[in-house]
Amino acid sequence: MKSTLYTSLASTLAVAFLAAPALADEGESSAPAEGASSTKAEQSAADDMQSSFERPLLIRVSATNSTNMPGEAFETVKAAVEQKRMDVRTFAVDSDETKAWCASSAKKAEENAGDTDAKGDAIGDLETLKKRCSAVFTHTLEASHSCKPAKNNSFDCTVEVTITLTKYNANIVDGKVDGFSVDQKFGKGGSLTITSSGGGNSKDQAAAIKAAAFTARLFAERKVRDVEYFQIKAPIQNVVDGYSEFCVGKDSLELDQPFYVLKLNDQGEKERTGWGKVREMKDGCVMTTELTEAEGNGQKIVLGPSRMVNLIGADNIKAGMTAWEMPSVGLNVGAQIGVSNPAAYNRDSEIEPVFGMAPRFDLAVEYNLARHIGVSELHAAIHTGFTLQTNLFDIDNKESFSFNVVPTDIGVTKRFQKRRFIFDVGAFVAYDRWLGEGQGEANAVGGAVKLGIGAQLSPRLIMRLGLGFRGLYNFDLLNPYMGPVGNLGFLYNI
Repeated sequence: MKSTLYTSLASTLAVAFLAAPALADEGESSAPAEGASSTKAEQSAADDMQSSFERPLLIRVSATNSTNMPGEAFETVKAAVEQKRMDVRTFAVDSDETKAWCASSAKKAEENAGDTDAKGDAIGDLETLKKRCSAVFTHTLEASHSCKPAKNNSFDCTVEVTITLTKYNANIVDGKVDGFSVDQKFGKGGSLTITSSGGGNSKDQAAAIKAAAFTARLFAERKVRDVEYFQIKAPIQNVVDGYSEFCVGKDSLELDQPFYVLKLNDQGEKERTGWGKVREMKDGCVMTTELTEAEGNGQKIVLGPSRMVNLIGADNIKAGMTAWEMPSVGLNVGAQIGVSNPAAYNRDSEIEPVFGMAPRFDLAVEYNLARHIGVSELHAAIHTGFTLQTNLFDIDNKESFSFNVVPTDIGVTKRFQKRRFIFDVGAFVAYDRWLGEGQGEANAVGGAVKLGIGAQLSPRLIMRLGLGFRGLYNFDLLNPYMGPVGNLGFLYNI
């Protein structure tokens, strides 16, 4: 794993705990109005639930690197808004290119929906054209960075990003697109501004900037996914062997992407009835004109529905319900408390190993790498906190000195999940910073293995019991020490 990823995850700790409440879910239900308007609202909700996601047009107006940060870091920041689910272009809004995109997108939407004639050609429905031509957005992005010297010849760097999104509706005249106007109902006066910042620390200044850019990207990306127009949704076609199948292609989906399952209740309100994660992605259920052209250009096309494993409410999920994206970037933050090995050395024989336990409190950051490397539920993880100055037991009555210590475990965990039940296995590089009086500060390096069993309490919250073993060698005192690891903790998905 690249060190910049772990550096950025470490810097994410404080920001994540502050941001989590602001990124909490909005309620999915909205009560319909009374009388005739109620019927209209119910019909609108029903139509919304049965329509499938089509990629919106995102036109880049400007992307400004105002402080000339390294190119790789700037590209990382741009990915916060120019996401896989967007069709990103650079032409002008009111242009022939945009009108051509509208026509092509409407045709694809009709082909996907089966709205075709006897020859298989799209029927050219005016409402479809209007809907697709109103999925037009522009964005501007401005990013800047700053760095300052820090301890141990390192650099503390910060990256700040501001994104402004503007939505447009198509003006339809005589069945054709005749220009575009700003949608005043979107955001504030047609525009929505998103800000984000991130920090990074490294002895390599470029690495510190990249780490800061990655953190800034994650939080901006999450905010973009909170915009309902950008959320992926589709009717569930089939439920087979614990999996839900729906017709959204891999051009928009990500591995392990979470989805709520919604239905309409008797009051016409959206109601959550289940939850799951994408495990298999294909190109879609229909060989559209676009896919035919891609296949002709040598691209391998695999037709079929994408599949989501049903994890919560699996018995309640039925065909005809709607899979609706739960906004997430795969980042989990949390805390855990328990025991770990003590930071100790033997009074009589400094080279003889010390075995024991000490109370430990941790903050945890775990980031799902699936969308980057294609391996489901593989998480980069950092657990760091504080171990108290004590040894809860001494083997063979060895008399040992103990110290307060700041422990940090950096590694990867592989997660397995069956409905609500979770099992983790992880391997870590362990590092301890001793804070002992008299002996002064000292450093120890080693390794740890950890197992976890837990429960998915809700779509965003995991409770986990961890067990493992941790051993280190103190290079300043020439002293090995080790002990079991055990903790109870919670993780919250952002």
